[in-house]
Amino acid sequence: MIGSHADIILSDLIMKHEHDQYLNMTQVLEALRNVANTVQKHDSRFDPPTYIKYQYVPFDMDEYSASLTLSYAYDDWAIGNVMYAAGLIDEAQEYYNRSQWFENIFDNTKKFFCPRNSTGSILCPSSEIEYLIPFDYRYTEGDAWHYRFFVPHNTPRLVDLFGGAKFFAQELDTFFIRSRDWPTTTIPNP
Repeated sequence: MIGSHADIILSDLIMKHEHDQYLNMTQVLEALRNVANTVQKHDSRFDPPTYIKYQYVPFDMDEYSASLTLSYAYDDWAIGNVMYAAGLIDEAQEYYNRSQWFENIFDNTKKFFCPRNSTGSILCPSSEIEYLIPFDYRYTEGDAWHYRFFVPHNTPRLVDLFGGAKFFAQELDTFFIRSRDWPTTTIPNP
Protein backbone atom coordinates (compact mmCIF):
# COMPACT_ATOMS: atom_id res chain seq x y z
CA MET A 1 0.00 0.00 0.00
CA ILE A 2 1.27 3.44 -0.88
CA GLY A 3 0.52 6.77 0.72
CA SER A 4 -0.05 7.51 4.37
CA HIS A 5 -3.35 5.75 4.82
CA ALA A 6 -3.09 5.71 8.59
CA ASP A 7 -4.45 9.24 8.05
CA ILE A 8 -7.65 7.71 6.71
CA ILE A 9 -7.96 5.25 9.59
CA LEU A 10 -7.44 8.02 12.15
CA SER A 11 -9.94 10.23 10.36
CA ASP A 12 -12.55 7.48 10.37
CA LEU A 13 -11.99 6.81 14.06
CA ILE A 14 -12.22 10.50 14.96
CA MET A 15 -15.25 11.22 12.75
CA LYS A 16 -17.08 8.35 14.47
CA HIS A 17 -16.14 9.78 17.88
CA GLU A 18 -14.44 6.54 18.87
CA HIS A 19 -11.17 8.20 19.84
CA ASP A 20 -11.82 10.11 23.04
CA GLN A 21 -10.35 7.62 25.47
CA TYR A 22 -7.60 6.33 23.18
CA LEU A 23 -5.96 9.24 21.42
CA ASN A 24 -4.10 12.35 22.45
CA MET A 25 -5.38 14.79 19.80
CA THR A 26 -2.40 17.11 20.21
CA GLN A 27 -0.07 14.25 19.28
CA VAL A 28 -2.34 13.09 16.44
CA LEU A 29 -2.46 16.57 14.89
CA GLU A 30 1.31 16.97 15.19
CA ALA A 31 1.93 13.57 13.60
CA LEU A 32 -0.45 14.24 10.71
CA ARG A 33 1.15 17.62 10.01
CA ASN A 34 4.62 16.09 10.05
CA VAL A 35 3.77 13.21 7.73
CA ALA A 36 1.99 15.49 5.26
CA ASN A 37 4.53 18.31 5.19
CA THR A 38 8.06 17.20 6.08
CA VAL A 39 10.44 14.48 5.01
CA GLN A 40 10.51 11.67 7.56
CA LYS A 41 13.15 8.99 8.05
CA HIS A 42 10.75 6.13 7.25
CA ASP A 43 8.17 8.17 5.41
CA SER A 44 5.17 6.80 3.64
CA ARG A 45 5.08 9.93 1.47
CA PHE A 46 7.44 10.98 -1.28
CA ASP A 47 9.24 14.22 -0.39
CA PRO A 48 6.28 16.32 0.85
CA PRO A 49 7.89 19.73 0.10
CA THR A 50 8.31 18.73 -3.56
CA TYR A 51 4.74 17.42 -3.68
CA ILE A 52 3.51 20.71 -2.23
CA LYS A 53 5.61 22.75 -4.67
CA TYR A 54 4.26 21.02 -7.79
CA GLN A 55 0.86 20.01 -6.39
CA TYR A 56 1.50 16.50 -7.73
CA VAL A 57 4.34 13.99 -7.50
CA PRO A 58 6.55 14.55 -10.57
CA PHE A 59 7.19 11.40 -12.61
CA ASP A 60 10.84 12.32 -13.17
CA MET A 61 11.27 12.22 -9.39
CA ASP A 62 9.21 9.09 -8.64
CA GLU A 63 7.99 6.64 -11.25
CA TYR A 64 4.77 5.87 -9.35
CA SER A 65 3.79 9.51 -9.39
CA ALA A 66 0.20 9.12 -10.62
CA SER A 67 -0.62 6.50 -8.00
CA LEU A 68 1.07 8.54 -5.28
CA THR A 69 -0.65 11.79 -6.23
CA LEU A 70 -4.07 10.13 -6.09
CA SER A 71 -3.28 8.47 -2.77
CA TYR A 72 -2.01 11.70 -1.22
CA ALA A 73 -5.14 13.55 -2.33
CA TYR A 74 -7.25 11.02 -0.43
CA ASP A 75 -4.90 11.16 2.56
CA ASP A 76 -5.06 14.97 2.62
CA TRP A 77 -8.85 14.87 2.57
CA ALA A 78 -8.73 12.61 5.63
CA ILE A 79 -6.32 14.99 7.39
CA GLY A 80 -8.70 17.84 6.56
CA ASN A 81 -11.46 15.93 8.33
CA VAL A 82 -9.31 15.52 11.44
CA MET A 83 -8.40 19.22 11.44
CA TYR A 84 -12.05 20.14 11.02
CA ALA A 85 -13.09 17.86 13.89
CA ALA A 86 -10.44 19.57 16.03
CA GLY A 87 -11.94 22.97 15.22
CA LEU A 88 -8.99 24.03 13.05
CA ILE A 89 -11.16 25.24 10.17
CA ASP A 90 -8.50 27.20 8.23
CA GLU A 91 -6.03 24.35 8.44
CA ALA A 92 -8.75 21.89 7.44
CA GLN A 93 -9.45 23.99 4.35
CA GLU A 94 -5.77 23.88 3.40
CA TYR A 95 -5.88 20.08 3.38
CA TYR A 96 -9.23 20.01 1.60
CA ASN A 97 -7.68 22.20 -1.10
CA ARG A 98 -4.73 19.81 -1.36
CA SER A 99 -7.15 16.92 -1.70
CA GLN A 100 -8.20 18.37 -5.06
CA TRP A 101 -4.70 18.11 -6.55
CA PHE A 102 -5.76 14.87 -8.25
CA GLU A 103 -7.05 17.19 -10.98
CA ASN A 104 -3.45 18.18 -11.79
CA ILE A 105 -2.76 14.76 -13.31
CA PHE A 106 -6.06 14.22 -15.11
CA ASP A 107 -5.78 14.15 -18.89
CA ASN A 108 -8.98 15.74 -20.19
CA THR A 109 -8.58 14.21 -23.64
CA LYS A 110 -7.97 10.61 -22.61
CA LYS A 111 -9.99 10.78 -19.38
CA PHE A 112 -7.29 9.01 -17.37
CA PHE A 113 -5.00 10.02 -14.54
CA CYS A 114 -1.49 10.08 -15.95
CA PRO A 115 1.94 10.93 -14.58
CA ARG A 116 3.24 14.45 -15.11
CA ASN A 117 6.90 15.50 -15.20
CA SER A 118 8.26 18.44 -13.25
CA THR A 119 8.16 20.37 -16.55
CA GLY A 120 4.40 19.86 -16.66
CA SER A 121 4.35 17.40 -19.57
CA ILE A 122 1.87 14.58 -19.13
CA LEU A 123 2.86 10.97 -19.82
CA CYS A 124 -0.26 8.95 -20.56
CA PRO A 125 0.11 5.48 -22.01
CA SER A 126 0.40 5.81 -25.79
CA SER A 127 -1.76 2.87 -26.83
CA GLU A 128 -4.93 1.25 -25.53
CA ILE A 129 -3.06 -1.91 -24.59
CA GLU A 130 -0.67 0.04 -22.34
CA TYR A 131 -3.60 1.13 -20.18
CA LEU A 132 -4.24 -2.55 -19.46
CA ILE A 133 -0.80 -3.65 -18.31
CA PRO A 134 -1.14 -4.45 -14.61
CA PHE A 135 2.51 -3.72 -13.88
CA ASP A 136 2.94 -0.61 -16.03
CA TYR A 137 5.90 1.35 -14.67
CA ARG A 138 3.75 4.48 -14.48
CA TYR A 139 1.53 3.03 -11.75
CA THR A 140 1.94 0.80 -8.73
CA GLU A 141 -0.37 -1.82 -7.27
CA GLY A 142 -2.73 -1.39 -10.20
CA ASP A 143 -2.90 0.03 -13.69
CA ALA A 144 -4.29 3.10 -15.40
CA TRP A 145 -7.82 1.66 -15.36
CA HIS A 146 -7.76 0.98 -11.62
CA TYR A 147 -6.55 4.45 -10.78
CA ARG A 148 -8.92 6.02 -13.30
CA PHE A 149 -11.72 5.83 -10.73
CA PHE A 150 -9.71 6.41 -7.54
CA VAL A 151 -11.12 9.62 -6.12
CA PRO A 152 -13.19 8.20 -3.25
CA HIS A 153 -13.34 11.53 -1.46
CA ASN A 154 -14.83 13.53 -4.35
CA THR A 155 -16.75 11.31 -6.74
CA PRO A 156 -18.99 14.18 -7.95
CA ARG A 157 -15.91 16.06 -9.20
CA LEU A 158 -14.55 12.92 -10.84
CA VAL A 159 -17.86 12.47 -12.67
CA ASP A 160 -17.59 16.11 -13.82
CA LEU A 161 -14.06 15.50 -15.14
CA PHE A 162 -15.44 12.65 -17.24
CA GLY A 163 -17.97 15.03 -18.75
CA GLY A 164 -20.99 13.84 -16.82
CA ALA A 165 -22.71 10.85 -15.30
CA LYS A 166 -23.65 9.15 -18.59
CA PHE A 167 -20.09 8.83 -19.91
CA PHE A 168 -18.76 8.02 -16.44
CA ALA A 169 -21.26 5.15 -16.09
CA GLN A 170 -20.38 3.88 -19.59
CA GLU A 171 -16.70 3.81 -18.69
CA LEU A 172 -17.40 2.00 -15.42
CA ASP A 173 -19.40 -0.58 -17.39
CA THR A 174 -16.48 -0.96 -19.79
CA PHE A 175 -14.15 -1.51 -16.87
CA PHE A 176 -16.33 -4.20 -15.31
CA ILE A 177 -17.35 -5.98 -18.52
CA ARG A 178 -13.96 -6.02 -20.23
CA SER A 179 -12.16 -7.12 -17.09
CA ARG A 180 -13.70 -10.57 -17.58
CA ASP A 181 -12.25 -10.81 -21.07
CA TRP A 182 -8.67 -9.86 -20.28
CA PRO A 183 -6.73 -13.16 -20.35
CA THR A 184 -4.19 -12.33 -17.66
CA THR A 185 -6.66 -10.92 -15.18
CA THR A 186 -5.66 -11.62 -11.63
CA ILE A 187 -7.27 -8.39 -10.59
CA PRO A 188 -9.98 -6.58 -12.58
CA ASN A 189 -8.27 -5.40 -15.72
CA PRO A 190 -10.34 -4.27 -18.69
